[in-house]
Amino acid sequence: MPSLPSPISVHKLRQKLDLMAVDQLAKSCGFIKRKPKKIFPVHLVISLFLVVLGSGSSLDNLASKIGLLSTQTVSKQGVFKRINENLLRFLQAILANAIMFSSKIKELPKNQSHVFASFNRVLVKDSTSIKLDPKLAKDFPGSKNHTGKKSATLKIQAIIDILTQQFCYFEISAFAKNDQSASKDILAIAQALDLVIRDLGYFSCAVFKQLDERKIFFFESAQI
Repeated sequence: MPSLPSPISVHKLRQKLDLMAVDQLAKSCGFIKRKPKKIFPVHLVISLFLVVLGSGSSLDNLASKIGLLSTQTVSKQGVFKRINENLLRFLQAILANAIMFSSKIKELPKNQSHVFASFNRVLVKDSTSIKLDPKLAKDFPGSKNHTGKKSATLKIQAIIDILTQQFCYFEISAFAKNDQSASKDILAIAQALDLVIRDLGYFSCAVFKQLDERKIFFFESAQI
């Protein structure tokens, strides 16, 4: 069987994914409902990395790499059937866990935990942007470059409860949805006696009013 050329280490990537309990994530997102016969979640994720970071972004290439990892014949039609909303939720869960593992946020020292004793949760919200291949500009339009051509940029909005170290919200959108447009999203997550911490990019008097009416505490600063 031919080897699996890769710009990244498949072994190291597999080790990272094993730490995330990928199969459990796949089940919780509805991506798999029973034991897979050919397309295993971990093989699919690794193959997606190989395709995106390599060359030849096609279903044939993706199916070929999954087949090499599982030592089975996998058709592009079989892969196409697995590309749905459940796969999107699964990949978002993988990304959320990857951010969590690489996050510098640590558990609060016990001698400081009393600072937030009055709140049920302490929700910290922030966003980040990731540049994509220009071919994805139609789905994830970004700003225009010096030639006037539109770039492709993905925006991630995330909320983490720093008391439990758990993600409460995770969204992937186009760059056009800025922080202020995403300000109201907190209303679907925050509950009475929660503390919301965000930067001034989310500033919205209308949202502040609703948070106050729901007895949700909030703090927004230029530096978070």
